[in-house]
Amino acid sequence: MRGLRCRACAWAVPTRRSPRPSYDTTLTSARTHVPHSYQPSIPPPTTTAHLNPAVSIALAVFRSKEFSPRICLCYVLSQIVGAFLGALLVFGLFNEFLVAYEASNKIVRGSVASIGQAMIYGEFFPNPAIIPHTAGDSARLPGGSVGHAFAMEFVGTMLLMFLILAIVDRNQNTLKNKELVPLIIGLALTSIVAVVAPSTEACLNPARDFGARLVALMMGYGKVALPGPRNEMWVYIFAPILGALAGALLHDVLIAPGLRRSAKPYETYQAKVHDLQLQRSIR
Repeated sequence: MRGLRCRACAWAVPTRRSPRPSYDTTLTSARTHVPHSYQPSIPPPTTTAHLNPAVSIALAVFRSKEFSPRICLCYVLSQIVGAFLGALLVFGLFNEFLVAYEASNKIVRGSVASIGQAMIYGEFFPNPAIIPHTAGDSARLPGGSVGHAFAMEFVGTMLLMFLILAIVDRNQNTLKNKELVPLIIGLALTSIVAVVAPSTEACLNPARDFGARLVALMMGYGKVALPGPRNEMWVYIFAPILGALAGALLHDVLIAPGLRRSAKPYETYQAKVHDLQLQRSIR
């Protein structure tokens, strides 16, 4: 389930002693995204573990022979359902603590003041754990503009998609051990999250945000959850998708041609080495 929303609760839920969530972006990105590096190594023979509609859509556009739009639709629906179920599990495990905190601090669930708790399910900008939102216009807060948030999510997902395609490209010869691919992608994702999270919480994944927002809507957060006080939901849907498309385009224009040209001499060299070793073994 893509989104146990591990932002989570263990260190992002406020306490009586600490009215604001403690939020260390480096620690959070490491805790939540380094474990993701092992996820792709679990089901590759079956699904290749996309887990992200932005990645799936970009592959359907630029790798349609290998990943058809019809299969992409199945992936996207499964990703949203997985995020919904993961968020539902988080709600069942941690809602009791949220209710106690809201009662002790006289926070009405569904009001702007409850964004600090709603962020467990969906993303908001600027990051409420760093810059608290008030009843005023959050657009005036640092990093609070829609354009800035869109740019952060767009660039973050663009870099992620670019790196994924560069790492898994069949013509690249730098990475010999393919078993390290999931770990490298996970570390790349961790680095991107550490940079983007202080601004937008680093969604980079439309299913991760939308599926969890549905749970928050059902559990009383109302418009704060869906579509968000400033329609944040749309930023977290369209910016990652467009960013992934841009990242795939950049890879195919800047990296792929060079890798294809370098692959042929390398294959010839490998064949010569193999023949030489075979001749020596015969002698």
